[in-house]
Amino acid sequence: PYMVSHYVRATGDHKILDEKAPFLEPRLIPKDANEILFAQRSSRGGVSLCEHCLKAIRFSLRKQGAHGLPLIGTGDWNDGLNQVGPRGKGESVWLGFFLYEVLCRFNELMELKHDNITKKYFFQHAQKLKQALDRMWRGDHYIRAITDNGRELDVADALTASWPIIS
Repeated sequence: PYMVSHYVRATGDHKILDEKAPFLEPRLIPKDANEILFAQRSSRGGVSLCEHCLKAIRFSLRKQGAHGLPLIGTGDWNDGLNQVGPRGKGESVWLGFFLYEVLCRFNELMELKHDNITKKYFFQHAQKLKQALDRMWRGDHYIRAITDNGRELDVADALTASWPIIS
């Protein structure tokens, strides 16, 4: 969704949103593993690129933690942050800013698609997320994340310094 919104904004080509694309068939990660490597296979059917993006955004919105921020899980391997949320409760401030940006940009695309229901839904989630992110401000910086056990990772870094400005 992030790159698609950039493409549409840069080129004005919103017809790409209607192009059909297949799904990738998933392979479940075994319970005793954190990750697996495998070759992806494309599904036989497909939906529009817009629908792919909407599914990804809606999936992300269903994965929110107790503080209203996106769950981090084990997906952020940068600097050991894959250990922030392995039990499914850790939240990411940076990912919150990224998701906020995606929601705002896709709100614009929903205007192009004349989808006022989705536009309103994204706007409401963006406003809730903005409030949650504002609560992560600690005087002169944002915290980086909240761990599974509720501990704040109060590390000022490039991501938490730049993404509030970008988004």
